Parts: sequence; structure tokens; C-alpha cells
Amino acid sequence: MKTAKLVIGIISIILSLFVLFQSCVVGIVAFTTRSSPGNGVFVAAGFYIAGGIIAFLLAGGYVDLYIWSVLSIIFGAIFAIWDTKKELTSQ
Repeated sequence: MKTAKLVIGIISIILSLFVLFQSCVVGIVAFTTRSSPGNGVFVAAGFYIAGGIIAFLLAGGYVDLYIWSVLSIIFGAIFAIWDTKKELTSQ
């Protein structure tokens, strides 16, 4: 049981570093594409949805991770819908 807890702890640390890296990449992409015509909202939405799907698949026994993954997918969908509506109304 101690070995399982250690392995789960190490995997959790690695996954949290992956989520941290993902958040940094989304921030950099959003910052660099802010002034360009095709903004990075779709990129951010893609990262939110991908992160939510990965977290949902790897949640295991962590019930709260299911909640956060569903919220991440919802936020990604809202970003994508909001950006699409914004582009349609600006034309």
C-alpha cells in the first residue's frame, strides 16, 4: 500500500507539472496573439478542452478531479462559442 501511495503521489506531481506547463503555454499564446487578427481564444479553448479530457480520463480515485475536468471542458466550450459569436458579430 505504501508503494501504491508513493507511485500515485509521483504521478500526481508529474501531472500537476503538466497542467502548470499547459497554463503557461496558454498564457504565452494568448499574449502573443492578442494583437493579431486570429486571436488565441481557440487555442486556449483547445487547451482547456484537452486538459479536461486528459484529467477526466486519468482522475482515478480523485473525485474532485472529475469536477475540475468537467469545469475545464465547459470553460473551453464557452471560450470557443464566445469567440465564434464575437467573430460573427464583427463581420
